[in-house]
Amino acid sequence: MTEIAAPAAGAGKLIKPGRKGRRLCLAGLIGSALALSTPWLSLYSLIFDFLSHFTLHYLIAAVAFLIGFFMPRARVLTALLIIAAGIAAIAWWPQYVSQQPQSPAALAQNERQLRLMTFNTWLRNKDWQAVAAEVRRSNPDIVILIEFGKEKRAAFNALKKDYPYSVHCIEKAFCHMAILSKYPLYDVETRNIWKGPAYIRARLGADFDGVYIYGLHSTRPPFVRSQIVQLQAMAKRMHDVPGRKIVMGDFNSTPYARLLSQFANHNALNRITFLPTWPSRWGPMPQLAIDHVFLSKDMRALNSAWIGRPAGSDHYPTIVDVAVKVSP
Repeated sequence: MTEIAAPAAGAGKLIKPGRKGRRLCLAGLIGSALALSTPWLSLYSLIFDFLSHFTLHYLIAAVAFLIGFFMPRARVLTALLIIAAGIAAIAWWPQYVSQQPQSPAALAQNERQLRLMTFNTWLRNKDWQAVAAEVRRSNPDIVILIEFGKEKRAAFNALKKDYPYSVHCIEKAFCHMAILSKYPLYDVETRNIWKGPAYIRARLGADFDGVYIYGLHSTRPPFVRSQIVQLQAMAKRMHDVPGRKIVMGDFNSTPYARLLSQFANHNALNRITFLPTWPSRWGPMPQLAIDHVFLSKDMRALNSAWIGRPAGSDHYPTIVDVAVKVSP
């Protein structure tokens, strides 16, 4: 008679579903916790600077997997639902706080208020009427328009009454920017193809004489090395120009990356923006804060920045009120 061999010890054992879910949550927790270190690891490798843009998402994932780990059942499903809710919350937050922007704080006797707006209008967006309407609705004193091509030139005439002063570089390749202002603009400079990012610059007149307005558009990830080179060149260029500065634009970088802190430190600037502004194309789901406003140290924000309507763009505009010291 043929003998049937007994199964080896441990053979055929299945991992219980509950244990498998707990192990998956533990793996997710460890992975998310490690990902949270990318802002510090970016000092050693540029890939971590790129990954650091999603730091808030890593935090949400870490919390989700931690909660899932301790659930009695449906651990992985619970974690995934929390992550989905967290992503939705990131998108909901800037729109909620922007429904009713904060009233500006009181001004000191030697201060004047400026409302600033930076808006990447997207080159593929041909609806200049919607862009002009959003600028008029937001009512900034100064607006930087990025990816503002010749197809939207008619917006200049539409906004001429509200913004009698304007400069632009829409005729230059890879520039496509404009400054619209309620105050006079002098000492204009634009650059498109050089070591740094495309930018436009003008000096304000009237009560704000001596304040320089910069609009810039940095290259996008994953070209982190190019971003670093561009912003270093821009920081040096700005450092050579004396005077107070307001810098706005699409930096294609979030507050968690070292790019922005290095740029700010080089010129003694404060970043006053933090709300997600991109993307807007797939429903109201902005996830990354890449459009920013920086101020010289003697200026201050009068309220928290808020976002406007995308007006056909893939970005949301960013608006904020600031106080600028003026001469008596």
